[in-house]
Amino acid sequence: MKSNDNFLRIIKNSIYENKLQQVYLFSQLISNDFDEYIKTFINLVNDENFLSFDQITFGDNYYIVNPNNESIAKEEILSAITWATKSAINSKKQKILIIKNIENGSMKSLNSLLKFLENPPFNTIVLMTTNQKNNVLKTIKSRSFLIDIKNSFANIYDIDSFLLAYPIAENEELAESKIKLKELNNLILQSNKKPETLIAFLILNFDKANAKKILIYMFIVYEDIYKNLLKSYKYSLLTESELNNKNFSKKNIANIVDLIVESYEIFSKNINFSIQKINFINKLEEIYEL
Repeated sequence: MKSNDNFLRIIKNSIYENKLQQVYLFSQLISNDFDEYIKTFINLVNDENFLSFDQITFGDNYYIVNPNNESIAKEEILSAITWATKSAINSKKQKILIIKNIENGSMKSLNSLLKFLENPPFNTIVLMTTNQKNNVLKTIKSRSFLIDIKNSFANIYDIDSFLLAYPIAENEELAESKIKLKELNNLILQSNKKPETLIAFLILNFDKANAKKILIYMFIVYEDIYKNLLKSYKYSLLTESELNNKNFSKKNIANIVDLIVESYEIFSKNINFSIQKINFINKLEEIYEL
């Protein structure tokens, strides 16, 4: 994954105009992988040359909270604040505090953080991430410079490239996954006339192990359909010939895209899968008026 052009333009302009903020919130839909963006931000701001996120050495200038995208305890935030208030050995570089998936913070941890965000130490930048922006406290968002990162599927152009970006689980067979994704692709394209066959496919194949991957694939396909309805011909997975004369409803497709994004956030929380699967399919049926 490469940092997209809009993100690069925002950060470079901020540096050029000497208008770097002290508190950032990076947000994107579907994916919670921000490592490339964090690495790029650090390279630009501190004139580093890290080739990957894994090369970043955390300690004096860089500190990370919640590296594994789990829950955030108050003690973690307090430790980070203590780190941020200490003078850096290299005062020419910005100290950058990274807090991944800020929506996972407990109320106690977030209350401690809020006081800190009101007046961060000089030469310190707080960089938070989320793929569930609506679940981030309004008081956190109000103290942050929000950068919405648009999902880029530039490197996805067929099922093989999709599976390269989103590998199959250990218990899945590659050939079988390709067949199912191709079937899903065709059923979505036929869903304006036969939505019941798409619903039947999801009832049978949408399980806990592959739910998020199927949602991402559906997101890309429906986004391609929506692009076609808007007369924008830069598609990811589909071709113009596949999309011709499909007569989809722009409103329905927009609602389905919103449903997929909303559902992805819900499934990311590990809430009762069976209930959420039923809710997702029921809402999809409502949009298709089944």
